Amino acid sequence: MCGICGFLNKKILSSEVLEKMNDELAHRGPDDRGIYLNTIPNYQLPITNDTFQVGLGNRRLSIIDLTEHGHQPMCNEKRDVWIVFNGEIYNFQELKKELEGKGHKFKGRSDTEVILHSYEQWGVDCLQRFNGMFAFAIWDQKKKTLFIARDRVGIKPLYYYFKDGNFAFSSELKSLLKYPLFEKELNKKSLYYYLLFQYVPTPYSIFENTWKLLPGHYLILREGRGVKIKKYWDILGKREVIRKKNVQEYMEEFESLLKSSIKYRLISDVPVGAFLSGGTDSSLVVASMAQLTDKVETFTIGFEEKKYNEAPYAKEIANYLGTKHHELYFKEKDIFSLIRDLPQYYDEPFGDSSSLPTYLVSRLAKEKGVKVVLSGDGGDELFCGYNRYIWMNRMQNILLLPAIIREKVAPLLGNIPYLKLRRISQILQYKDLLQMYLSVVDMWSEKELEKLLGENYSYEELPFSKVYKKVNASHLLEKLQLVDFHTYLPEDILTKVDRASMAVSLETRVPLLDHRIAEFAYSLPLDLRYRQGIRKYLLKKVLYKELPAKFFRRPKQGFGIPLDQWLRGGVKPYIDEYLNTGRIKKEELFNPEFVKELIKKHLSGKYNYQYPIWTLLQFQLWKEKYLT
Repeated sequence: MCGICGFLNKKILSSEVLEKMNDELAHRGPDDRGIYLNTIPNYQLPITNDTFQVGLGNRRLSIIDLTEHGHQPMCNEKRDVWIVFNGEIYNFQELKKELEGKGHKFKGRSDTEVILHSYEQWGVDCLQRFNGMFAFAIWDQKKKTLFIARDRVGIKPLYYYFKDGNFAFSSELKSLLKYPLFEKELNKKSLYYYLLFQYVPTPYSIFENTWKLLPGHYLILREGRGVKIKKYWDILGKREVIRKKNVQEYMEEFESLLKSSIKYRLISDVPVGAFLSGGTDSSLVVASMAQLTDKVETFTIGFEEKKYNEAPYAKEIANYLGTKHHELYFKEKDIFSLIRDLPQYYDEPFGDSSSLPTYLVSRLAKEKGVKVVLSGDGGDELFCGYNRYIWMNRMQNILLLPAIIREKVAPLLGNIPYLKLRRISQILQYKDLLQMYLSVVDMWSEKELEKLLGENYSYEELPFSKVYKKVNASHLLEKLQLVDFHTYLPEDILTKVDRASMAVSLETRVPLLDHRIAEFAYSLPLDLRYRQGIRKYLLKKVLYKELPAKFFRRPKQGFGIPLDQWLRGGVKPYIDEYLNTGRIKKEELFNPEFVKELIKKHLSGKYNYQYPIWTLLQFQLWKEKYLT
């Protein structure tokens, strides 16, 4: 696990610039550092010029091959192909053996070196051979080509900036801010989408001319041809549902894939632990780990508020499996001390409040001496686990009501001070299922955002809409799962975990998101994911072979915090400081009277506007750090 950065310029920059970009990623890789800088004559990108400059930087978190042979940037024997790499290639040992059979010679035993030789052997097609999480950049001196790729699911991040023929990339935005050709300008459309979803959706970033590479895509920067982006993997192309097995056969296939995935992710030269929330996904991961290794350390976060506290369930499961368990209770005072740090960890405005306990559990694991953890993320998107899927499945019949009835009922429900009824009011006004789902997952209604910002943007160009329209699925539940797999999973869940864990130099591995498991899950008949009211049907069938079902006979809980009440308590001083009317007026981004009324309603206790207020507050904190 590492942080990577680099550039390809028309302007010649000093090595000090590259060092500064690289040092901004020190938390991602505190164990080692390195840069490569070279000037290239007669280069075109895409404007003809006499010279160009290429730079690559790396900060390393040493996990596999802790020796100098794992140092980056790494080059081939001829020193004309260079790589910087962030992530893990889990099947690197098999690939290394295959490459040795083809005559390749290795100096060390790192997966970075395997990527380098794989590129030499297969070119960009090497991506099809990797099982892992990754973002890497390869500079090919002979071809005068910069090749950048991101893993299939989007576990590892990759930002890039491109303007006037100058190109820079990095694992995190804060590194790009040290690139002297970077122009820091707020993207108003991205701000709108952030407020809508609580994250800035790929391919956008919060800054103009700055982008996020989509999962399962690679980017080529070649002489005279500019930037070329191409998809190399798409789960939609893997969805061939064939009912040819009984439940037992499907269970055996899933168990085999899961065991292989866990086994891969236990490969490490440093200690490995696991996050354990007490839910089905993390419990399955830990139970599978316990089958493969004698010593498992688990980590969980608890809350004093019983409604949010799953720590007792996690502890009960840990005791049953015999893990060495650690828990930490998150109190209201903790949010006050952490809230100002969130923009530093996330670089972009990020409105998922569960980022706070995710950071704390990551810090707990690191303090206990673990350098790698496994998490259970991905199970909800792959096996139909979210409550909102079932709710949508029931509520879709609302659209069958005559328009005249919906138009009359909607405003009546909208005046009732209960969040769910106001949501139904919004849904009654929509014309199709895609808009209905948007109303379920967004933080604001379109009308509220128009009042707040004075403008609206279409979501038709976003992956959210494109995936929904592209999915060839007969059932709504399948469409919604695939929409979340392409949007909410990489943009919210995986972003949250990556930034929170890497802030404390902790590597997180996600076994349920092995691409083989993803392809398997979406090839299942729907009734093996959702059957007679049971979500994650097949996953639970496998889980209950290892853990008693009684552990999980309770309503599903998200990894949330008591944000509603904390905004009226410990967080209120931040609201007073960052969302006061005078400040909002001066900054001229939001409607000050609308914000004032929103806060007033929430503080009254009669309304719950926790998510809109939190997303606004997080933007204001981010803006203070990055735009002032």
